[in-house]
Amino acid sequence: MPLTPEQLAFERSLLPAPLHWGNTGVLKPHYDSRDYPAIWHPGIAEALSQPMAPDADLLHYVKEPRYNQGAEGSCTANATSGSATLDHSQADGSWPLYAAHQLYAEAGGSGNSGADPRVVLSIAVERGLPKPDGTREKVIKSYVALDRTPGVFRQEVKAAIIAGESVLIYSLLPIPFSWNSGTTLSSGYHEYVGIGYQTDAQGREWLVLMNSWGDGWPGDQPAGIPGGIGRILFDALEQSNGQNGYLGGFVPTSLLITPQPNPNPNPNPNPNPNPNPNPHPPPPPPPPPPPGGLSVTVSAPPVYRRRYALVSMHLANGQAVPAGTTVKASVTTPDGQTGEGSGTVS
Repeated sequence: MPLTPEQLAFERSLLPAPLHWGNTGVLKPHYDSRDYPAIWHPGIAEALSQPMAPDADLLHYVKEPRYNQGAEGSCTANATSGSATLDHSQADGSWPLYAAHQLYAEAGGSGNSGADPRVVLSIAVERGLPKPDGTREKVIKSYVALDRTPGVFRQEVKAAIIAGESVLIYSLLPIPFSWNSGTTLSSGYHEYVGIGYQTDAQGREWLVLMNSWGDGWPGDQPAGIPGGIGRILFDALEQSNGQNGYLGGFVPTSLLITPQPNPNPNPNPNPNPNPNPNPHPPPPPPPPPPPGGLSVTVSAPPVYRRRYALVSMHLANGQAVPAGTTVKASVTTPDGQTGEGSGTVS
């Protein structure tokens, strides 16, 4: 699909990534309706339903060493591995490093080609993360997708961190990209691990992140903040309607998130049955002739001179009198003479 004039203008506004930066490597994931939304995570849903503290983080779980992707475009594999390592630290205090380079290759990455974050996560869920000793471990049981809508995005990131989950975020990087990152966007497209948020004295909200450029980055963090940890303003992430579609993220979790039932079924409240509510059944047929037969009285016309009368009979429903019915008839002439007779209908 060709870019709109607004999209072209946005692309042209991006600055080149500085040469001293480490490598990046996100293949832009497109919206997929099959992704589970973040609000299906019970901890995120609970945090969203309550007032949030101005600051929260998972910094006390961060240990050394940090992942370092080097000159390879494997940020997605390193960020996913880093999230699982942090999960271990929360669970048992350990800090195992996974084979991020192997994970990158399994996701189709090579050199600086990059990889799709969703593909990397799918491998982690279905097959487990590869370990340096050749075994695999299923730390990530499922994942949910963040809403990309500006404002909603930051609230779901904050709710995830309050719930104790790290967040995989992919975005265009600002210049500078460090502890005190700027707001001017570059073409560097990167994935990293969101591990906290802070509100400064001016009321600006910052995302605290764990990068995969080794322990020497960023170099400007304050005392007490370990290497490999930086910050980005949420305003820088959500600008231009979520960086013109480049912003997004997933929350990997050790919980097994399952599809939620539809709470609002839409049955038809006004059925329209077809039966006629006012039927008009046909009148019942007349009763059959009595066992003794039929009696008929006939008045002959004035010119009648015959010794017999022909009588034609039908039942009330128009049907002929059944054969075998005995009929008795009486005839009265104009001058008062009468006659009687009987017979059987043939």
